[in-house]
Amino acid sequence: MRPPSDDLKKLLMESALSYREQLKSLPEAQAARDYLERRGISEETAQAFGLGFVSEPHSAEDLPMRGRLSIPYKVHSYVHGWSIVTIRYRALDPEQEPKYRSRKGDSTCLFNSAALNRHTDYICITEGELDCISAEQAGLPAVGLAGADRWEDWTPRLFRGFRSVYVLQDNDKAGEKLASRIAKSIANVKVIVMEDGDVNDTLVNRGEDFLRGLVNG
Repeated sequence: MRPPSDDLKKLLMESALSYREQLKSLPEAQAARDYLERRGISEETAQAFGLGFVSEPHSAEDLPMRGRLSIPYKVHSYVHGWSIVTIRYRALDPEQEPKYRSRKGDSTCLFNSAALNRHTDYICITEGELDCISAEQAGLPAVGLAGADRWEDWTPRLFRGFRSVYVLQDNDKAGEKLASRIAKSIANVKVIVMEDGDVNDTLVNRGEDFLRGLVNG
């Protein structure tokens, strides 16, 4: 993914902050707040990940994103601090297509990549941003892929040095295919199938302690 220009990074940061505030304060965002509550995502977690709601688009390019949840991709540099390299927008209505939208010309990268720099000897990989957020809320260091087809040839290099890499696999054919591909490219992979469906389903149905126990015993 080509790094965004300084102007674009500024626009992305302003947009993400605006949408985060809209999620917190606007009456129109109640549906988004209810959605996150149903998904088991706490207000504290939503704030930490900068989740937002697009009621009043910050730029003309975001007009098609109105009514969607905004999910910023935050990255951290020890020199420049935090910045946002892209934003994905998720439909709240399960029948709305496409489920996810991105800015024109955008290409997604690894979600929550800052987790790779933590002092931990293991890391989890999920399929999807909300699954990653769910794992993190349960106390599991995790990164997320933007889809089952987003495992690139260069991605395995990011996981060198970890004692264990846990793939929290969606319980479907696409998830099985992704887990198999990851396991073939990283030696120290352990695949854990989410019997309830996916990581977020497990969080909602079984709770944080159960989800954490799948990895930590």
